[in-house]
Amino acid sequence: MGNLEQAAEHYEIALQLAITGDLRGMIAEIRNQQGSIARKAGDFIHARQFYEEARKEVEKERDKWRLTGILRNLARLEFQLDNFAAAKDGFVETIELCKQINRKDMLYGCQLRLAEAELKLGNVQKARTLALAARNGFAELGMKRDLQITNQFLDTLSLT
Repeated sequence: MGNLEQAAEHYEIALQLAITGDLRGMIAEIRNQQGSIARKAGDFIHARQFYEEARKEVEKERDKWRLTGILRNLARLEFQLDNFAAAKDGFVETIELCKQINRKDMLYGCQLRLAEAELKLGNVQKARTLALAARNGFAELGMKRDLQITNQFLDTLSLT
């Protein structure tokens, strides 16, 4: 609900419960969420640490589903830090993994994020192609909010 401090407190409690129960997947998911809270708060150092901890855990468990979210969040962090080439690489890696495990919702979201990175890198046509693919995917899945966001992005490309 926008209260990052309260969210961080709740995730810390959840983490302790997950550790007590030796719930490895849940520990990784909580670390991923803690990374997102830190990133939104502008604490990029801790965000990266949380994401990397989560990544190590899911790679040990071979949990490719959770790994897609962590890889996406690492790429989003790079984008936020204006490391657009690294962000691009991260989104490409996530897209490939999404294709392997047939995770379409994440795939289309990463296509749109990759389009944003391509635009920052000056590749307008690549950005348009990726955004159109994302729009088609979101439409297929009936993801109206994401479809609207994608259309807004495509509208900004019309101005370039």
